[in-house]
Amino acid sequence: MNKTQQKTFAPNPTEAEMRETLRAAAKAGGWMMWFVHDSRHSPAGWPDMWFLRGGEALFMELKRTGKKWTPVQEKTIYALREFAEAHGIAHWMDAFVVTPGTLQAACEMLTASRRTP
Repeated sequence: MNKTQQKTFAPNPTEAEMRETLRAAAKAGGWMMWFVHDSRHSPAGWPDMWFLRGGEALFMELKRTGKKWTPVQEKTIYALREFAEAHGIAHWMDAFVVTPGTLQAACEMLTASRRTP
């Protein structure tokens, strides 16, 4: 997202609003996207959203302002990062938490051109 595409974000969006914003950015950037519709029926700790594009993979856990990630969510994010490092694919795969304060950066990552080594 360049300066002319700069988007104004609500100061405290819900996870659903953040998901929709990220979904639109992923579509604009050419990513395939999946998300957890109801975490009560999913394995504990698995990130809320994951994205694939031409050999790249991103995993995102969404957290509203004031909400903390659980120990199992933290363990999963670090395990995904550790996997990428161990297999030399950290440039192509990442996992992180998206908060209202990092939403714009996450959108910019999704709309940017494909990363090159």
